[in-house]
Amino acid sequence: MENILQYNMISSRHIGIIKPYSVRAFIGSIEAGEALELTLQIDSIGTITDAKYRMFGCLAASLSAEAMIDLIIGKKVDEARSVSKQHIIEFIQRKHGVTLHCCVLGDAALKQALECISGTVPECDDPEILCTCLNIRRRDIENLILDNELLTAGRIIEQTGAGSCCGKCQSRIYSILSKIMLQNRFNSQTRRTSIV
Repeated sequence: MENILQYNMISSRHIGIIKPYSVRAFIGSIEAGEALELTLQIDSIGTITDAKYRMFGCLAASLSAEAMIDLIIGKKVDEARSVSKQHIIEFIQRKHGVTLHCCVLGDAALKQALECISGTVPECDDPEILCTCLNIRRRDIENLILDNELLTAGRIIEQTGAGSCCGKCQSRIYSILSKIMLQNRFNSQTRRTSIV
């Protein structure tokens, strides 16, 4: 375990976010105790030139995200598609001599990011899911708008990543924002009228 801790302290060069990124994926839930955001930079010929992650969760999940990124940087997108959970586990075992099975988030985030690139994100029948690429719920967007007074779709997309992959949900973001702004305008006018 000592060498895992050492590796993670030394090799946290992949922590952060790439701006501007080519693609972003978000997996998990902070409320559930584990979440991972992955951003990739992809050049004009389809090579992954950089990757960064931000993690909320355990050290093992963070280590697996580091290992996954070590495996994909420099690869073409099609080559990166073949990186699996088993590859990540074997990479960690070779490098550190330990078996680590906690690589679900890193693998899922990579798959989601690569699906966003190819436009193969499956459609979601759940009306509560606003962004199928990043699995972001409608209620989360509404709460974010109200709690942080986000008044533009651009700020919502920047804060959540919703609408930043395939773009199919951007019109729904505009619709939610418009609805909330109209409700708040009506509520504030009602309050002013009742005070007078």
